[in-house]
Amino acid sequence: MSVQPVPINVYTSSTSTINGNVNQMNLIGNGHMGATLMDRIVMSLKSNVASEVEWALASTYQQSFVAPDTIDFEKNEYLGKQLIKYFMVPFRLIQDGKADEISNSTVNLSLDALLSIRNSIQDITNQQWLSQIYEFKQDLADVLKLLVEWIYKDGPGFSLGRYKDQFVEYLFHTIDILDTLTCYYINNPKTDELFNLMLFISTNSSDKYLIIGSLNCLTHLLFTKADTISDNENKEFNNQNNAKSGDESLVPLYDNCIDNFTEEHLEHFLNYLLLNDPKLNVSVLDFIKQYLNSGASDKNQSLKESKFNRLSTLLQINSSKKNLHTLLKQLPVLLTTDVMLNEPITEHKIEEHLAKRSNHSSVPSEPPLLSSNLYDIISKFPEPMRSSVWLRCCYEPIFNDSYDDDTPSEGVIGEVTQISLWKAYEKQFEPIWKNKLAEFPELLPAVDFIKNVTNAFPNSEAMVVMLKNVEPPKKKFIIRGIQPRQFAVDIDVANYEALKKKVVVDKRDINEQLPIGSIDTAKFQQSLESLNSKILFSSTGLKLNKINLLAKDILDYIISQFQQFPNADELVNIFRLYNRSWLLQVVYSNPVLVEIDLVGHEYIKYLI
Repeated sequence: MSVQPVPINVYTSSTSTINGNVNQMNLIGNGHMGATLMDRIVMSLKSNVASEVEWALASTYQQSFVAPDTIDFEKNEYLGKQLIKYFMVPFRLIQDGKADEISNSTVNLSLDALLSIRNSIQDITNQQWLSQIYEFKQDLADVLKLLVEWIYKDGPGFSLGRYKDQFVEYLFHTIDILDTLTCYYINNPKTDELFNLMLFISTNSSDKYLIIGSLNCLTHLLFTKADTISDNENKEFNNQNNAKSGDESLVPLYDNCIDNFTEEHLEHFLNYLLLNDPKLNVSVLDFIKQYLNSGASDKNQSLKESKFNRLSTLLQINSSKKNLHTLLKQLPVLLTTDVMLNEPITEHKIEEHLAKRSNHSSVPSEPPLLSSNLYDIISKFPEPMRSSVWLRCCYEPIFNDSYDDDTPSEGVIGEVTQISLWKAYEKQFEPIWKNKLAEFPELLPAVDFIKNVTNAFPNSEAMVVMLKNVEPPKKKFIIRGIQPRQFAVDIDVANYEALKKKVVVDKRDINEQLPIGSIDTAKFQQSLESLNSKILFSSTGLKLNKINLLAKDILDYIISQFQQFPNADELVNIFRLYNRSWLLQVVYSNPVLVEIDLVGHEYIKYLI
């Protein structure tokens, strides 16, 4: 019996895949991307399911860090309000006396919400939305009040002690948020709770980050809105005192938080200028400028009078004047902080030349004799020290740029004969070798003495030249680089001059007819013009930073008000005391500072 093959269908992997794709095309929802991440976050928050809320807040925090532009509170108000709600949960429980109900989960969710808010306010749209919610400002004030009580005063209760690190984190992030939002809180009254909390933190914190953040907040809280209400309305407001809570636009300009600053507060801030810290200096200078230029006025005083009184308070004119000294000393220094300037001492030193002697002077034919005091000291030195010291005291190093080998050495600048040196040495110490005094060392032999001359004067040179204009030609044994002094000098001066750098005689455009001691004014003017050209060339293209510009604005204002004080002369003298010795030199070496008006003409007037 034969077996007949029967054909069957065999499904390969490729056939299965193709069929599967054909089937999937007909599924409901195929190709639909589903809800966006932000929509899922909102739905999870609305569900009130603990795990979903935890995921939503964690995802929002991650999204605010990775893609902050996707979070828009104006378009998604629900998300913004939910973040504020969960951020405030632990603090609401504390206010309601239910601190025991706070758990790790509650604190973690609150921190996630806080960080999401902190990251999202980098966008100006979110800043504006949050700034319009007055309740959020009060919430931040309540949080700061609790944190200040815990961190700077009594500390949290026993049940909250385990969250101490989280409280510190709350403080830093809250200050970050307020650093941005306080720009929108204008015309703040004296009783403003947020302002007074910031004032406390800025004067009691030792953390640089918190000091800078709180100082920035104080600066922003001093902002005022010009022409908020008229003077008549202002007085009427004072009589009726019926402003609604939170209606900042109705707060009169004379009821302003700026009046809460005392001289002690201002002195505390100004002391930071003594530190070489650019970030801290910028914050302090920003604050000072805003303090002096605030549009708030005192009651029954004009704005101009109020500003002048604030300046008097800042400078402590009627008390210790510590702030006055600090500002007049540090502000000129900050004018040139981190600016590439020419050094007034080391740079562009005037080129020195030893000019050729006048025709009215001549080189001594022989060296001077030592004074009795010098002789008593030098004669007891051992050789070759004695000959070296004597040479330096009675001869001076000098270099002529042109020598005439056919001229006798006597009277030639920077040249002596070897025989005249030896004879002068013998003459000076004649009592020693003639009387053969045992208590004094013997003189050097002539050959050793001549060899020692170049040791005494390293820049000198022993030479032998031929005199061609005499018959028969003769050899001339000379030392070039020294000549007899007019008067003997002491040992210290002699050693210094013998070993200092070589000075070359300059014969360029020298007026040889000038009397001894006269100054060649033409040559001096030429050197001065050359120096000025170098200074002007290297003083262009200065780049100024924020510290320079802030310091200039504040110093300009203070100096412009000098004459308004009854003790104006005292203020000028203090300014001159701290700055005359260095600022004029800096200006001379960097005239561009005056050209760009960084150093004003008033400064120079008071310094001269």
